[in-house]
Amino acid sequence: MVGRMPLYRVWGVLLSALFTVAFVACGSDDSAPTTDETNITGNPEQPRKGGLPPSENGDAPGSSPSAPAKGADPLPTTPPGEWTWLGPEQFDNAVKCMDGSTTGLVVNRSPTGSKKVVLYMRGAAACWDGQSCTINEDLLAADHLTKEEAMDWLKDAGQWSIFNRVAEKNPFKDYNFVWIPYCSGDVFAGDNDNGYKGRAHHGYKNVAAYLPRLAATFADATDVVLTGMSAGGYGASYNFPQVQRAFSKVKVTMISDSAPIFGNTYTPPCLAQKWNDTWGMDKTIPLEGTFTIGFDRVSGAPGNGLYDLMQAMLEKYPENKFALITSRGDLTMRYFHGIGHSANCGLPYILSAGFFEDGLREIRSVTAPNFSTYYGPGTSHVYFYDDAPIYETVVDGITLVDWIAKVVTTKDEPRRVPAQF
Repeated sequence: MVGRMPLYRVWGVLLSALFTVAFVACGSDDSAPTTDETNITGNPEQPRKGGLPPSENGDAPGSSPSAPAKGADPLPTTPPGEWTWLGPEQFDNAVKCMDGSTTGLVVNRSPTGSKKVVLYMRGAAACWDGQSCTINEDLLAADHLTKEEAMDWLKDAGQWSIFNRVAEKNPFKDYNFVWIPYCSGDVFAGDNDNGYKGRAHHGYKNVAAYLPRLAATFADATDVVLTGMSAGGYGASYNFPQVQRAFSKVKVTMISDSAPIFGNTYTPPCLAQKWNDTWGMDKTIPLEGTFTIGFDRVSGAPGNGLYDLMQAMLEKYPENKFALITSRGDLTMRYFHGIGHSANCGLPYILSAGFFEDGLREIRSVTAPNFSTYYGPGTSHVYFYDDAPIYETVVDGITLVDWIAKVVTTKDEPRRVPAQF
């Protein structure tokens, strides 16, 4: 923790240090990075294909039940307006961190009695190979999450941005807050006991373990917003279907902060393949259908699975709202996706600003009327970490917090900001 700077915010600060430590951590990935940022190298020897046969109820395998499990009890009553830790025993010790420990979650009930709920998925680093796991564990210590660590984080960050209960413009100031820990290293997408060098990745399964009691606790919710930053933003996108099934009485709104889902021009299949293999995403594809994450296991053809999955969600849930917030030159994301353009998809590499913007243009070209984008200036990473980014960022005369308010309260929000990009 550096001042009020959360762990995922430290990513940008650590990028320069990464270039020193990554070469030590990468093991056999010791060749030099390519200079052509569009060069996609390496077809895995055993290509795999995401998407398994649907279950009897039509949901994808690995997904949570369509409604709270029978007998699921509401969580204990907690003081309104105060962050309160609910330990792993509240979830049958089923929520597992990457180092094998268990964790709980934190709630802050509305002081006004509102029936609206924000489910916030915490961000941090991801772990799938030597360099990424070095960042996640050695530099960020993000492979576990205790009560003390959670409450320390919330002493500062829990009073700002979307959690600010005194900011008049904050559309969430009266909401019930649920703070979902992240310590699985898999952007909440995995279910694998044996990841990189034996690490456990159960982020998607963890969310499924939380949902029955959360849905029972907020059974009378009038509004549910699922959001997260960085890894949590990817988690919000990937877990949306199981969250919507759990809160089936309302139309869940999803807002992703600084977690763009690119097509395979910008996220090469060799990188997506590593995620798939390491995190066990074949078992967690959240929608029925075939979404090739990496390479097709039969033909070896490169897939476009995560991008296709995003578009399938927009089509399957036309009455829900989906939104992406990002800076136009997000340096952390340019590194995160840039690894896929290095030799063997395994060395440090940063996408050029122009190439990254081209990827953002591809995302905003999606024509679904229920999908909105807000691209801010600069190279910073994440907006929901302090007051200034959401209350002071202005693009085309539109303040970010005003745009967010329209996303969650109206049907006439400006869907593409800036209008020209």
